[in-house]
Amino acid sequence: SSAPFHGPSSAKESTLTQSFQLHEPAPLLTSSAHSCSVTLVSRSFANSYGSPSTLSFDPRTAFAGTACSDPDEWTGLTLDVHGETRGRQFDRLGTVWVGNNATGQGVEVLRLDNPEPTKQGVYWSTKKDVGKYWPLWSQPADLVFDLPNIVDDTYTGALNVTLKLTASVQGSLTRGRKRTHAGRIPALPLKQRTAHLVIPLSKRLQTG
Repeated sequence: SSAPFHGPSSAKESTLTQSFQLHEPAPLLTSSAHSCSVTLVSRSFANSYGSPSTLSFDPRTAFAGTACSDPDEWTGLTLDVHGETRGRQFDRLGTVWVGNNATGQGVEVLRLDNPEPTKQGVYWSTKKDVGKYWPLWSQPADLVFDLPNIVDDTYTGALNVTLKLTASVQGSLTRGRKRTHAGRIPALPLKQRTAHLVIPLSKRLQTG
C-alpha cells in the first residue's frame, strides 16, 4: 500500500537541511519546451521490508488532457525523486521496476539511496533521465517502487518520498558545449531515438 505523507511544500518552508551530492549528476539529455509531471508514489516508508509500492501505469490515462498525452510525441522523460526524513536512520537502497509487457519481465530503471538524516532532518531531490526506457513507459505496465526500511526505538527515521514521472514534448538537444538557444537543435521524439524492445538481465524467476 502507499500511504501518503504530508511534508513541507517547499524547501523555503522547511526547517530541514538540504542534502546534495558533491559529484556532478548525470546530465539530462534534452531541454524541454513543455513538460508534464504525474505523481507515481507518495509514501512514508517506515517498516517497509517486503512491502513495496505497486501500481498499474497507463501513460495515456496518466497524462490525459495535457500536452504530453501522446507518448509518441515525447522528446524527454525523467524520474524525479524528492525525499524528507529526520531522526536516526541508515541509508537504504531502493529500486524502481517497470513491467515489460513484451517479455513478461520487470526492468530496473532506477536505483536510489537516501542520505542518513540528522535529528533536525534532511531533504533531497534527484532526477534521472529515463528516456532510453521509452518502450516501457509508452504503454500500460506494472510499476514497483521498493524502499525497504525499519522504524523502531533505535532507527526512528521514516523515509518520506515522492516519485514523479515527467514527460516533455518539443524538446531540444544541446549541440557541443553551447548553452545558448543557438546551440540547441530540435530533438526527435524518443520513439525514433530508442530501442523498440528492452530486455532485462534476469533469470526470469518470480521470486526476488
